[in-house]
Amino acid sequence: VPLRMTLCASILSTAATWIQVVLMILVVSPSALSVTLPLMAVGVALPLVLGGLLWQQGGAESVAVSVSDQQDVLRLREAVMVAGLLVGGAIVVSYAQQRGVGGLLLGTGVAAIADAQAPMASLLAMYGAGTLPAGHLLMGLMVALSVNSTTRGTVACVSGGWRFGVVVAGALSLNMAIGWAWVAWFVL
Repeated sequence: VPLRMTLCASILSTAATWIQVVLMILVVSPSALSVTLPLMAVGVALPLVLGGLLWQQGGAESVAVSVSDQQDVLRLREAVMVAGLLVGGAIVVSYAQQRGVGGLLLGTGVAAIADAQAPMASLLAMYGAGTLPAGHLLMGLMVALSVNSTTRGTVACVSGGWRFGVVVAGALSLNMAIGWAWVAWFVL
């Protein structure tokens, strides 16, 4: 598999994450769209541009990918574990809200280590119910995305080697820095 294509896929998956957040907003809390859409546009722009450049770039290097024993894609045990993580993340964020903004952001970060979507859905539900101000929603979304990006960057470094990992982690870090800059501008 060409290295540039694996990098392209990894970086474009970040754009997909931002788009997934927009879809969650439309389902969970449509009223949050006007507050979050500018951040979503800022967030999706960099991975789309970088992914597009990698897609267009010629002269790819190839890396060997070994496929061991073929395994089923869908397994009940892993599906139950993911469901448990999603429910657990939602519970942690809801509980943490009772501890103030710091507790909410800490709970969001802890829940986002395994999965960013569950805490983001909880934040959106709280915003939709009128219990979370717009600034705290934006900060919470960025905490979830930042922690999840850190996890993804670490996994990329460990599983894909330093060359792959540094590029993916760098793109994720730059994307989060741009997102945080926008939130800082909006909130302040």
